[in-house]
Amino acid sequence: MENYLDTHTHVTNFPCGATPCAMPAQCPLQILVIDHENGPAHTLIDVLSRVFGPRVSYILADDESTVQYVLACCEPELIVAGLDARAINILALLPDIRSTYRTLPILAVGRHVSCFTQEESHQFGADEVLELPYRAAELKSLVVTLAQRYLQPAGSAA
Repeated sequence: MENYLDTHTHVTNFPCGATPCAMPAQCPLQILVIDHENGPAHTLIDVLSRVFGPRVSYILADDESTVQYVLACCEPELIVAGLDARAINILALLPDIRSTYRTLPILAVGRHVSCFTQEESHQFGADEVLELPYRAAELKSLVVTLAQRYLQPAGSAA
């Protein structure tokens, strides 16, 4: 079966059922993004993939079954979960992920993150809760900082 690689986002899909999975040989840094299309986590990681190019691969999962499938078949270095009212209740997925993958870093990212949501995110298993900056320069700076903090051991920074 042939895999198709989207060179802009570095996401691989199997054409037989559009089930996402990564290509570790081509993309050494794997990130699981739990969010909907254009959600805050997806936006953050899309910028990261544009800054770091083919050195980063992300898998966008927008439902629980896809999250479980990706965790079973792939070995992400980082999970980035979106905090958005339009998304599935992503926080409800985090305790199970955290109990199984104790050392895997989990970031929760939102556009407007209240103190209550920050506290709840930490209680559910997020290591860090971030508010997505509006300015492009701040977003790029955040991306570089996150890459150095979470992805540096698996590859070199830009």
